Amino acid sequence: METPLRILIVEDQESDAALIIRQLERAGHDVAATQVDSAAQMEQALHAQDWDLVISDYQLPGFGGDRALELVQQTGKDIPFILISGTVGEETAVGLMKRGASDYLLKGSIVKLPAVVRRELTEARNRQARREAEAEIRKAKERFDLAVRGSSDGIWDWDVPQDQAYFSPRFRELLGYPPAAHSGSMEVLIQSVHPDDLPKLLEALEAHLHRQARFQVEYRLRMRAGEYRWFLVRGQAVWDEAGRPVRMAGSLTDIHARMRAQEVLQQASEAIRRSEQRFRAIYDHMFQLMVILSPDGLVQDANPAALGYGPLNAEEVLDRPFAEAPWWDGPPELRQQLEDALRRAAAGEFVRYETAIRAGSGRSATLDLSLRPIRDAGGQVQLIIAEGRDMTESIEARKALERAFEVVNSQNKRLLNFSYIVSHNLRSHTSSISTILQYLEEVDDPQEQAEMLRNLGTIAHALDETLHNLNEVVSIQTHLNLKTELLDLHEFVQKSGVVLSKEILSRQARIENLVPPGQMIRYNAAYLESILINFLSNALRYSHPDRQPQIEIGYCDAGPKACFWVRDNGLGINLQKAGDKLFGMYKTFHGNPDAKGIGLFITRNQVEAMGGSIEVRSEPDQGSTFIVYLA
Repeated sequence: METPLRILIVEDQESDAALIIRQLERAGHDVAATQVDSAAQMEQALHAQDWDLVISDYQLPGFGGDRALELVQQTGKDIPFILISGTVGEETAVGLMKRGASDYLLKGSIVKLPAVVRRELTEARNRQARREAEAEIRKAKERFDLAVRGSSDGIWDWDVPQDQAYFSPRFRELLGYPPAAHSGSMEVLIQSVHPDDLPKLLEALEAHLHRQARFQVEYRLRMRAGEYRWFLVRGQAVWDEAGRPVRMAGSLTDIHARMRAQEVLQQASEAIRRSEQRFRAIYDHMFQLMVILSPDGLVQDANPAALGYGPLNAEEVLDRPFAEAPWWDGPPELRQQLEDALRRAAAGEFVRYETAIRAGSGRSATLDLSLRPIRDAGGQVQLIIAEGRDMTESIEARKALERAFEVVNSQNKRLLNFSYIVSHNLRSHTSSISTILQYLEEVDDPQEQAEMLRNLGTIAHALDETLHNLNEVVSIQTHLNLKTELLDLHEFVQKSGVVLSKEILSRQARIENLVPPGQMIRYNAAYLESILINFLSNALRYSHPDRQPQIEIGYCDAGPKACFWVRDNGLGINLQKAGDKLFGMYKTFHGNPDAKGIGLFITRNQVEAMGGSIEVRSEPDQGSTFIVYLA
């Protein structure tokens, strides 16, 4: 007999609840349902018995699907939760499913409920089966672990292609580690083999893996505390059809008692002696400072390189506080910084920082100082090794290289700018001359001709000055600094307006020079003229078609840096969209066919070459303001 389907229905309308039950019964389910319509009733029902399924309306008086789902999840049980509503939107329903709901249906689609219920019950049973299978796997693993722990030998299992090895708790215990299973690379274990025994171990391993020879080796392994013990390792590999080793497992047996204690002591003594000799040879001949300190910061030893700073005698520093040694004669903060570092090192922290050290003859040097704590087998700090490398020459070399790079970079920028200035500035002058000559051919009035000739003379004079300035730039390109001089900013603005008179007249633009007469700035003449012409020509080119162009040029020295600015009422720029590309080469933003995308690129490089910067303030249809800050 089929077990009734236990359903908790969260619904305030009995007719809707009855409809749910009828749909499921028509599909062949034996339904045992309970209806609740409040959080208190639902919470009581959830704790009263186990449920196969919860079906909930989304909106109830003082209660809803969100809270119903939360109450189901608070039980910690895997109960499918299906939402049925006539008002819930798809976005809300999807949000509930992301929080754990199994599915949702509109009340108009109630006929689909049996299929949804069958699917969710099947998935719930599958999840339960997976949980039971995982529990069985855990039990099997526990039985395996119990068998491994019961063995007096350590067990290891090596995935050869992936170089991943399993070491049993007993294996780690034999080496002096806490008895816990561990996975890692076999290379880590090989690195613990005594150097004298490593060749025969590797030879035996090679013979077994590639020639299937017997693998059984006696060798010494380094224990956790650092000493070596004798072990017997046995193993057997498994090969694939191509003869490649894919897995190898074996055991580790402690045979230390079978080895002669005297031989071990002699070998250990010899190893220590050789180690001390190597350390002393390195210690005494190192170029960098090395000082051995006690945990409380007293100097135990100092190598010749350390004593060379001063120079000092060993008696001046031995058994004295490191932070009070003559090396640190200087500002009090140097000693304070060192004392703080020593406290951190004594607590077990590796500390490294740059500091100044007395190098003799009143000279100081920059030292890359590190404090390395040395621990004993119990983890307590026994010594602190202070090492210092003189960074003075490398720091100076790096600074010199940075300065040279800046000089070369600046020079390259100026060379590049010059090539653009020649084409950009001269084009403005020649265009104006060409236009006036064309007017002269078309105008018969003597007065207008005279006016055109006067303008032509002014432009010719400006062109002559431009050529002179460009010639000056050419003459200084091989020098490290641009030639600067005191220039009348007001006059340069006036001349720029004359150069662009044709465009100003054709657009009926109003130019207002707000720079005080006689306002002098130190700048390169060619760059200043180029910057002003670029800003003015752009303001004219991108003027608003529905209003008279108005352009203002001013000067301000009230802030941290003096500046001059050009403001227009033109099309403006969307800085959020184009701000990072505004000064890029060949970047245009308004679709103007005459735009070359080079003017602002030239201008920014000129300003930066003079040590200044540019700020832009603009909004679409509101005009733009370009501010040039002087160095």
